[in-house]
Amino acid sequence: AADVRAEQGAVLLPADVAGRRAVLRRALQLAALSVLTASSTGCATVSLLARGGPSLSDVHRFPASYIEAAGAPSPLRSAPVQLPSEWQRWIVDGRLYDGTWDQVLRESRTRALLVARGAELVLEWYDQPSTAHEPLLGLSISKPVVSLLLAQAVAAGAVVNLDDPVTRYLPALANREAGWGEVSLRALDDMRAVIAGPGDRDAPVSVAAQLYASSDLDRHLHQLRPEPLGADRRNYRSGATQLVATAIEAATGQRVERLLAAGVWQPIGAEASAIWGRDLRADGGRAKAFCCLAAVPRDWLRLGQQFVLPPGDASIVPAQLRDRIHAASQSDRYRAGWWVQPSIRSPAGSERQRACLASSARRAAVGWLGQTLLIDLDQGWVALRIGEAGDWRHWPLLTTLLALA
Repeated sequence: AADVRAEQGAVLLPADVAGRRAVLRRALQLAALSVLTASSTGCATVSLLARGGPSLSDVHRFPASYIEAAGAPSPLRSAPVQLPSEWQRWIVDGRLYDGTWDQVLRESRTRALLVARGAELVLEWYDQPSTAHEPLLGLSISKPVVSLLLAQAVAAGAVVNLDDPVTRYLPALANREAGWGEVSLRALDDMRAVIAGPGDRDAPVSVAAQLYASSDLDRHLHQLRPEPLGADRRNYRSGATQLVATAIEAATGQRVERLLAAGVWQPIGAEASAIWGRDLRADGGRAKAFCCLAAVPRDWLRLGQQFVLPPGDASIVPAQLRDRIHAASQSDRYRAGWWVQPSIRSPAGSERQRACLASSARRAAVGWLGQTLLIDLDQGWVALRIGEAGDWRHWPLLTTLLALA
């Protein structure tokens, strides 16, 4: 607590009344989270409290499981393209940037930006200290991985049906809250189950923040309470994804790390080991599946490529999941870890540039710090942006323009 107070004092010393009120509000939030995560993972908790959010460096603070690379990496052939100079004016995180690509990306604290079309890597950019060989924390772009593991469990028969109540696999939930018996795995996976408490964006006191810093995920999951939600509404809560991952483990009898290794990392030909942050449970820990997968950028691209392979190709994505992702629309916006690309937010540029964005085939996995994995289901390209800061609403737009360049 003393360390947190000291860092607060160093960072937050406003001179005006409004600023002092903000500091008081912030201090109350920090105190609340410190109580809620009293047994949390030391350094990561202090870091989260002080910053009010995650950092790429957290991958080195959490205990972790390692998922081995494939014996023979799948090829990604370098075929760089020249980015058009007319697309050098950008609105990123609400700010207009006007300069070279390097300037825009560095000022927006981007660490890696990659675009692949098929097996061709047409753009690969890094800013120090990040490199092509460093596993980078994906945060919520980890969510499609959990949805993929769920679909594979259904295809293998371990999970009988997506519409099964979550209590079929986690019966202890029903003993705590009867309402869980009405919540299906599909509803959790598509963020259509209300979980009471502050939303994911209400850091640092949200359920997501508690789970992120927790040393015992099950303890926090058992405190979650469901609430009724109409079929036409969405309620984004990271706790829902963590419940899905826990149900997968109960149904299959295997940890999600092992399922990821056998069902995803080896088949995609990953070139490097992945890292999945976990809690401190005495039984070896449970993966923080909703957020904390880290991979080298090219392997994030390889993962995205699996979702755009034509039906019949050697994809690890079951047909049922592929159909769900394709069927998503602007009306429901989110399915199985993927958002239908948000509406255009008045980018600076020509009519032709804006017309390029008029597609219903794009899906974006997005997370804190502006992390974005973007796919185009029709044209088959994949784009990745990983950074230390960024507004999640704007990076799908920027990454789309880059991918279309």
